[in-house]
Amino acid sequence: MTTKSHVVITSIAGPDTPALRVFARQCAKQGVAFTVVGDAKSPAGFHLDNCDFWGFERGKRAPFTLAGLLRANSYARKNIGYLVAIQGGADAIIETDDDTIPKPEFWHERSRDVTVET
Repeated sequence: MTTKSHVVITSIAGPDTPALRVFARQCAKQGVAFTVVGDAKSPAGFHLDNCDFWGFERGKRAPFTLAGLLRANSYARKNIGYLVAIQGGADAIIETDDDTIPKPEFWHERSRDVTVET
């Protein structure tokens, strides 16, 4: 990927989750930033190499006004990850799930222009 991409995932799973481990390895290989936004149910002490983990408490202290407004157990907490990516200068934010293993084409360059057949 030639753009400055950033993968964002929300998860309450632990760092041993297969998809999170694959994303961490592949993001490092591809030169893509990787953020996981946790929640109140996330395991304490979450650590995964090449992963910027924003647990519930860290998320509440994020330097964004929105962070203090987001309640626990809400998918809206993913916005913290988007804001982290934007603050980090991301040209492209790629959001996905913690139960999805990326196929090789996941890492292909993305375009803002999409052509569809009608």
